[in-house]
Amino acid sequence: MLFRSLALCTDNGAMIAFAAALRLQAEASPEAERADYAFSPLPDLPRPTGYAAGAIAGGRFFVIGGVSDPASTSPNREVWSLELARTEAGWTREADLPGPGLLVPAAGCHGQSVYVFGGMSFEAGKPKPSVAAYRLAGSGGAWERLPDLPQPRVGINSPCPVLPDGSLWLGLLTGDLARYKEGKTDIFRFKNSPTPTLDSMVNEVVVAADGSVLGATSFGLIAWKKDRKSTRLNSSHI
Repeated sequence: MLFRSLALCTDNGAMIAFAAALRLQAEASPEAERADYAFSPLPDLPRPTGYAAGAIAGGRFFVIGGVSDPASTSPNREVWSLELARTEAGWTREADLPGPGLLVPAAGCHGQSVYVFGGMSFEAGKPKPSVAAYRLAGSGGAWERLPDLPQPRVGINSPCPVLPDGSLWLGLLTGDLARYKEGKTDIFRFKNSPTPTLDSMVNEVVVAADGSVLGATSFGLIAWKKDRKSTRLNSSHI
């Protein structure tokens, strides 16, 4: 069984990757000029899981949705969490996502809360991009349905970058960037973006050291600067 995407989360210098649950931890001695990294296994997930979303909040690693087989058209609503300081305790079943099951949603965290945006569900066997947004106020809590996104969000299942002001950033199916903060979503559009398809979606979103937000698409890089200017860079600039 092969899932073609791998989701990553970070926690205090460690990186966690799944479908396989692994932790990449820096191991540095006081004399070392740089850290060496090594993977260490985490407890197996309760069942095979791919195309899920992951986020770390309150010292727990959350795995949300996904499918048990890459050919499946029945994504699940399950949410599991693992306490990273006490991984030997194993995985805890959290409240299921409301609504239909999702694969490749985006997840992020702010404080103790976990957020989930978009993803893909299926209706009569056909894929249906999602505009749903949800918030979980920590382990053991219930999911809250947030206002829908203005546009669907589908893409590689990576965590949403979070800026110091608490805003979460995500890429949209239209090739644009969106900022979610305090229940409001702002969209930053890019000129000359292609007609919205799975080929135009923003696959990855990262924050640069200067606070700029960058998105990777099949037609090139897009960037949002602090002064609210947006830029499209074609593939020749990458």
